[in-house]
Amino acid sequence: HMKVKGKLLISTVILAIFNLLFCMKALSIELKTAAQDSAPKFFKGADGRITGICVDIIKAINEEAGSDFEITGYENFIPAKRYKLMLEDGELDLMLGLSKNPEREKRFQYIDIPLYSVKHVIVSRADANLQINSIEDIIKKRLSVISILGTGSAKYAKQIFGEELVSSVTKRPETLMRMLIANRGDLVYYHNLGIMHEIRRGDLFKKVTIQPVIPREYSHYLAMSRKTSKDIVKKVYDVVLKLKQNGRLDDIYKKYAAEDL
Repeated sequence: HMKVKGKLLISTVILAIFNLLFCMKALSIELKTAAQDSAPKFFKGADGRITGICVDIIKAINEEAGSDFEITGYENFIPAKRYKLMLEDGELDLMLGLSKNPEREKRFQYIDIPLYSVKHVIVSRADANLQINSIEDIIKKRLSVISILGTGSAKYAKQIFGEELVSSVTKRPETLMRMLIANRGDLVYYHNLGIMHEIRRGDLFKKVTIQPVIPREYSHYLAMSRKTSKDIVKKVYDVVLKLKQNGRLDDIYKKYAAEDL
């Protein structure tokens, strides 16, 4: 009888633990996000799974948040215009990897802790033996600059170098790098994370040179829907702050950025 009672007690305790874990999971707040077609923020890895700097940050946030909340949906690619509307409407709760501007700050609630920095860089062919120390060098030498269609970096390049020197030629960074190597432009203008992703992916270390000039630097943040409650925003803020303070965000950034930039 004692053995039977003991077994029943153990079974009851195990069941209670399972129920407790299930309830904790059920109580965990699900925060919906989406992937952007923008490597290395989000991209398909060799195993077919979605990976990237933002995915690594989401996983670190989820780990740190424990049972408080969980960010889901980062495997689903959604076009940029659509995800911004979905974030505004509250269909999505948050997005990672957004820069700030006054218009966006009206539409979304930003977690005011930089996730990582983004630097605009200038890339030349290694065999061109170019040494660029300033923006003026490019203007004086009348060097042609190629950039990505419809991006902030392309718009900024036109502002600093002049419309006549800059061509926005493709939406794909890998095509941009192929064009540079094929001598269909003197320089590529894009951000360091995207450039490093293409250099690693195409093993272009000996074929291209990242010039020392950094014309622009800014940060990417986590933005939340204005329909998300303040207490949830505070929970997310506290977790991101902890990851900033314990160096986890910096470690993730170093994995994707060039060491010397």
